Formats: sequence, C-alpha cells, structure tokens
Amino acid sequence: MRESCPCRVGLDYSLLLQQASPGEMIITTISDAGGKMRWQGKFLADTCPVRYGILLAKGQYTASSLLFGGDRNWSVDENEIKLREGAEADSLFGEAAPLDARGEEAESVPAALKQFATLFIRFGAPVSGLEVEVGLNSSSIASRGLSAAPGPMAIRRTVSGEMASFRLPRQCDTDISVAFSDKADGRPLAALDLSPLLQKRGYDFKAPELSDIFLDVDFEARKATIEVEGWKESFIIVTF
Repeated sequence: MRESCPCRVGLDYSLLLQQASPGEMIITTISDAGGKMRWQGKFLADTCPVRYGILLAKGQYTASSLLFGGDRNWSVDENEIKLREGAEADSLFGEAAPLDARGEEAESVPAALKQFATLFIRFGAPVSGLEVEVGLNSSSIASRGLSAAPGPMAIRRTVSGEMASFRLPRQCDTDISVAFSDKADGRPLAALDLSPLLQKRGYDFKAPELSDIFLDVDFEARKATIEVEGWKESFIIVTF
C-alpha cells in the first residue's frame, strides 16, 4: 500500500529563467487547501536549477512562484515579499497555480505571467526638475497566492525629459494617486486620483497578468488623458 508514501514533485523553472537577470531571485511557496505553508524554497536566478525535486505528502496544493529583484529592493520572509520604503518594483514574473500531488509524481511549471504594471507618464513637452509622487495602497506580495497585501506607500522621484515610468507591484485595488510639484520650491502643480478612471474601464489588479497604464499630462491645458494597453476606447479627459 502506497497511500502514505510521499509524492515526488518536480519544480520546472525553465519559463521563469527565460525572464531572469543576474542577481534576481525566485521564491516558491507551496500551501495546502487550508492555506498552510508546506514547503518554501528560495533560489538565486544565477544558480537556480532548471528543475528541482521535492517530496510532498499526497494531496492538493497551490504552488506560487515569483521571480523578483531579490533583497536589493525587497525584504523577504516566509509570509510576504515587501518592497522597501521608497524603492521601485522590479519586473515581476510568476504564477500561482493548483498542484495536484495525489499521485506518485507531479510537475509544477510556473508560467512567467506579468505580475507588475508600469505607469508611463508622458509630458508632451520636456520637463526639468519635476517631483513626482505615486501613492499606492500596497507594497507587499503574499508569498502564498501572490496576492497584494495592504500597506500604503509612496514612490517619489525627480524626473526630467518627456516621459517617466514607474513599476508598480500588484495592488489591492485601483486606489492610486499621482502628484506633481516643482523640485526647486516645492510648489504643487497637480494632483490626480486615478482610481475612478481605472474603475470606469474595469482595470483589474487581480487579473492573471497586469496591463500597463499610460498617463498623458498637459500642465498648460490643465488636462490629462489615461490609456491602458488593450483598451479600444481608452482616452479619458479629466481636469485637475
């Protein structure tokens, strides 16, 4: 009788490693149907095996794997991957998927699904010394399930040129704000609440892959337009 024998599980990282850069890390967390963690492993992308074998008690699980920038921008414990204060998210790839380990052998091949959204801000005319603050409602990713964990934070940066971009980790909802001020004297120029605009178009931070957001700002006309990749009627005019 082999009911009490463990299941041999192969973790195949080939898809994630295609997206990996030196210094990045892969973390895999396997949890049971009750949400209890049963196994966790961390690998540097530079030395991560393409296939790694483990033993699990027979059962049904969720296997969550994430490729991220390692501890340079994140603090990591067994429960969450938390963005360091003021840091910006990396290009996050991974997947949380069911793992049926009721037989003698099972395989987990996490897909490299896009777990981040890039906010592109286009100014039209070049700017210089513009302070931009992006307010978020989450800075943490739960290692079990890769969902967003509540915890507000802000990303601040001084930008110059015609465009700036900010990488955002998965959020709890669309409650995102963007504020602009003059770096020289701190004078506020504009503040935008993106939530109603994103909600109107049905942006979903719980989607398997996240779409990028394009924000066009015209300070002279006091108007902004927002666009999300894949939307057909995507431009919305707002005043601020």
